[in-house]
Amino acid sequence: MHDLMHDDKLDQPDFGVALQRARKRLGLSQRAVAAKVGLEQCTVSRIEKGIVRQSSKADELRAIVDGAAKEIGLERIVASVARSPELRALIARILNDDMHG
Repeated sequence: MHDLMHDDKLDQPDFGVALQRARKRLGLSQRAVAAKVGLEQCTVSRIEKGIVRQSSKADELRAIVDGAAKEIGLERIVASVARSPELRALIARILNDDMHG
């Protein structure tokens, strides 16, 4: 019986490109990603190129992509706050209230 929660297909559009971006964003080599999820480096390369569209490690690879996306999202929020004097003042007020309230 096929378990939908553990689908081994990587056929979402541009998954290989997303994996490569995530890997680079996290400062990981293909070899490091391969070691982390239990694949050969050449398999990670072939996934990034879109040659391989299925892997028993699909869930682990998706987790790497999702983790990088969350990191990028947090960085964007921090950058927005850093550019906004109003948001910095609001955060300072909230922190001050928490410390003294």
